[in-house]
Amino acid sequence: MSRGSGRGGPRLAAAAVLALLLAAGSAFAQTAAAGQQQFAKAYVEVLRSQDERKFEATIHPATLACITPANRAYFDAIFKSQLELGARFGPAFSIRQVTPVTERRVTVLPSEGFAYPVQPTYRIQINAEGPGRSVAIQAYVAPGPGGWFAVHPCPNAVGMKYFAEISPQRNVDGAVVDRLDANMPPQLREELGALLAQDRFIDAVHHYMAATSVDASTASMVVRTQRFRKAYGEGH
Repeated sequence: MSRGSGRGGPRLAAAAVLALLLAAGSAFAQTAAAGQQQFAKAYVEVLRSQDERKFEATIHPATLACITPANRAYFDAIFKSQLELGARFGPAFSIRQVTPVTERRVTVLPSEGFAYPVQPTYRIQINAEGPGRSVAIQAYVAPGPGGWFAVHPCPNAVGMKYFAEISPQRNVDGAVVDRLDANMPPQLREELGALLAQDRFIDAVHHYMAATSVDASTASMVVRTQRFRKAYGEGH
């Protein structure tokens, strides 16, 4: 990214940026307002364009302001993952859900390591048909100068340590993790999601190992994928 973010930072495994959305209560879902619809359309167009400068323009100024040399690699990976997912969007898309965000803490990432620079007011889920599969991405948004913008949490030193831990492990084949994730039975995916929602990461790893008989390193990467993906979109 051109603003405070250079190339060459560590990349997350491809599977780690695909989605596992925990369904929000449908009673709280709302119809997208005109400004939110405009944001979604612009966001999808930018994702399809793969233009990093245009993508940066969709990010809330408060998020851009918190990018520093110390956390640049994190934002490089997050923004790159969003663009990679958006590249799979087909020509048509729909706003599947607009849900008010009331919690100030970042519920899908360790709260001691990440904080919103500005409170997002809604979570928007956007669905599109990609080649051979449906693709969904979610954006936490807040109003800003001239419209709506995507809000990403900013990491502190603890958050950057977490980021380093979920970056690809050299002894785990990313293609294997991708395949295991894509072929995960829905019930097991739901069970892992429930454990992760309770911050029971180790229990989730042990549960996955028991269900699949994979080694600890691979299980850890698959479960880390699940935990990280909850923040940044969905592909299934």
